[in-house]
Amino acid sequence: MHVTDVWDAEEDFQGFFAERLAPAVQEVGLAGQPDVHFSPLHRHFVAPGAGS
Repeated sequence: MHVTDVWDAEEDFQGFFAERLAPAVQEVGLAGQPDVHFSPLHRHFVAPGAGS
């Protein structure tokens, strides 16, 4: 599975992962580590009416 998220800063994701995601994954017993890559966002488009 491939998931793309857009975060304001890499540190924001790292905090979310450490404080919320990792404990939840451990609690349900999922094994392994995600393969996480960070790339700069070059362009951001939000369709009218879709929010920001």
